This record gives sequence, structure tokens and C-alpha cells, in this order.
Amino acid sequence: MMLRKTSIFMTVAILGTSAVSAGSVLDFLSSSCKNTLQTLLSSPSAGCLNLGTLTLNALAGNKTIPEVANSWLTGLCASGSCTNSSLSDVVSNITTGCSEDLNKYGASSAGFTPDVIQGLVLQYYPTVRQIACLKDDNANELCVPESLFALQSIVGTINKGDLDLPTLLGKVKTLADSDYKNIACTGCIKQAYIIAAKVFPNANLLNLAQTPITDTCGASFVDGQDVPGISETAQSGEFVATKPNSSGALSFKGTGMTGPVFAGLSAALAFLL
Repeated sequence: MMLRKTSIFMTVAILGTSAVSAGSVLDFLSSSCKNTLQTLLSSPSAGCLNLGTLTLNALAGNKTIPEVANSWLTGLCASGSCTNSSLSDVVSNITTGCSEDLNKYGASSAGFTPDVIQGLVLQYYPTVRQIACLKDDNANELCVPESLFALQSIVGTINKGDLDLPTLLGKVKTLADSDYKNIACTGCIKQAYIIAAKVFPNANLLNLAQTPITDTCGASFVDGQDVPGISETAQSGEFVATKPNSSGALSFKGTGMTGPVFAGLSAALAFLL
């Protein structure tokens, strides 16, 4: 049951990053926060997140979410990582420009102050990037889009346009009622679990989760042994910025595509935060 709930939560998180374009979350953001997110699309500090590719693919009406994820992560993993300075700058801009929103939705009262958020980002970004760039060598495909394509075989095609809240909840219910072992017990997911378990902050909670996981995927799923055929593709070294394109992300401001642009950015911020 716990693994099923975890799978559903992960599906909501994956699909929800794009569902914001339907006007659920972004409609409630302050103008200051929206302007901050828009500015980040062309910020040199955020270049290491490959936002340009993400945004352009999010704007393309004929691409599914797995296809968007594949294009974005292929470029992101092929370049160097964000520096602590870049990450700190991005987080500082967000926590400052969106301070009203963070306070309104209880982040501060829950202990997520700007300093705490920055510390979490700096601590876990390398691990998140490592997992995001895992590749299934046998399928010659990055694990995240491969898992999303597999998810589509259960819940149906995941397009940006059909991710309004009712459709999203319908897909989650379909997953909950299905046999999800084919997407939950893969080599990609096991390798991601192995990496995440090494930095998971609550050992007791991790131990509690192991029983339902092994009941579903077998004891070998949590044996800590690396999965043959699953490789890490995250480029080593630091990201080197190129000259900004004068026709870049900010030019989308007057196109009437603000929702999809923010949807793409939200996916990047979900990856970061």
C-alpha cells in the first residue's frame, strides 16, 4: 500500500509540473513572483538548468510530456552542473521575488525560510541531477522519459493540453487501479532508489518503506547493488554559459503563451527544488 501511495504521489508530482499551465497554481501567484519566474528564463545563473530548451519544447504543441522531458534532460545532462553560486543566485531571486507567496502558503511557518531552502537545494541538487541523468543503456534512453513513456501505457498519452485538474485526477485514479509493477520495479527506478537512499534524511522512514517495496518488487530491489545496464550520464565539471540569444525566452512575453512558458519553468524548478 505504501509503495502504491508513493507511486501515485510521484505521478502527481510529474504531471502536476505541467498541469500548472491549466491555470491552477500560477493564477494565484503574485505579480512579483510571476515577474521573477519570467526573468529567470533568460538569467545567466539559471542557464545550467537548460531552461531555453525546456521552454521551447513546452511551447511546441505537438510534443508530449515525455518528449519534452527527453529533449530538456538530454541537453541538461550533456552540459556541466550548476555551481553553488548559480544555485544560490536562482534560489535567492525566487525567495525574494516570491516571498509574499511563500509566506501566504505557509512555507515560512513550516520552517522553510530562505536560508533553509537554499541549504536544501545546495545539499540535494547533485543527487537530483545524478538521478535525472540516469540512462537505460539497453533501451538507449534516459530513465526519466523512459519511465514517463511507460506511464503513458497505463494512463494514456500525457499531453500538456489535457492536464487540467479533472483529467490529472483521472489519470492518477487509473494508475491507482492498475498493476503498476512494470513502471515501479524497473532497473531505472531501482538505481534511482539506491542513489536516493544514500542521502535520504530519515533513516527510520526509509526502513519502514522497505517492507512494502520488497513485497512488490522483491528483496533485490533494496540490496544496494548497482543495476547493470543503467549508467550515469551527467556531464562532469561546471556549466559554462554561452552568449545569450537576443531572441530568447523573454521574447515569449507578448505571445500569449505565458501559461506554457511558466509550465516549462515550473518543471525546471520542481527538478531544482
